[in-house]
Amino acid sequence: MSLIPYALVRPFLFGMDPEKAHDFTMNTLARGQGTLLECAWPHRWWKTPSPWRA
Repeated sequence: MSLIPYALVRPFLFGMDPEKAHDFTMNTLARGQGTLLECAWPHRWWKTPSPWRA
């Protein structure tokens, strides 16, 4: 999966104070929750093993 948005935002984030970059990222992710953007983003990036399989 391509992380094109990260490639575009990375120079901006790495130029910021680390605490401000963290706060900005967490606030941006929180704003995306419950929107159509969240529905468009894949929820499972890995396969979870079934607890019933041996």
